[in-house]
Amino acid sequence: MFSPEEFEKTRQLLELFGSNKLSELIVSENGGFTVAIVAEPEEAATDHRSLPPPPTRPAPPQAQSKPAVSAAKSSLKSLNSPMVGIFYAAGAPGDPPFVNVVDVVMVGQTIGLIEAMKVFSEIPAEASGRVVEIVAASGVLVQQSEPLFRIEPV
Repeated sequence: MFSPEEFEKTRQLLELFGSNKLSELIVSENGGFTVAIVAEPEEAATDHRSLPPPPTRPAPPQAQSKPAVSAAKSSLKSLNSPMVGIFYAAGAPGDPPFVNVVDVVMVGQTIGLIEAMKVFSEIPAEASGRVVEIVAASGVLVQQSEPLFRIEPV
């Protein structure tokens, strides 16, 4: 049977495991307390009511060779993620997104949020222009310098 302290440590480790989308976590202490958590390949055998499902990336579109499209894309500017974290297109679930395709954004305007270590940071636009593509899906992990939006400078 777990002591209250071991139970709390285990609960915190499960939270850490789920929020960081780990595949395996093993923790041992000198006092003999050891916890090993391993995710199953397809679905983790966890209580899905307590941990959110891991975000998934949409499949990339199939590449098509269109020289005119690539020439047009070369004039576009990417608005990139300033850090690693979960990207959110809106301030809260159910809220409208900060920007949509065809919106004109100005330098410094909030274009999204990044959640890193339970802290939400606003993402300001680094350039002005018309949004022509939303690259990142809301609720998905993004890497630093990964494109979030593509804009056409105005």
